[in-house]
Amino acid sequence: MFTCLIIPLVRLRWGLRFGKGNGCWFSHRLSAEKFLMSPNLSLTSDGKKFMWDGQSYSATEEASAARETYQSQGFEVRAVEEGGKVLVYTRRVVKASATAPQ
Repeated sequence: MFTCLIIPLVRLRWGLRFGKGNGCWFSHRLSAEKFLMSPNLSLTSDGKKFMWDGQSYSATEEASAARETYQSQGFEVRAVEEGGKVLVYTRRVVKASATAPQ
């Protein structure tokens, strides 16, 4: 019963919404763990900001394939292993800005 009282307080403080249920921690445990253990959205390396591509690759071969794809599209790529998964971070410098006709 005590744990069922904690999750509504967490929801109020951080504005978390875990879907339908009775508000008990056990009914929403997977959603809460996913929220609390999400990787960083950005990475700074050599003074440059890289953004996570949103995928957690379980094998380095999958991450290498994604890395090659991004590099062929003109992105700079960094791969980081975190928690047994490989995360791919990318960045691309805009060479020319698109201007709207006036």
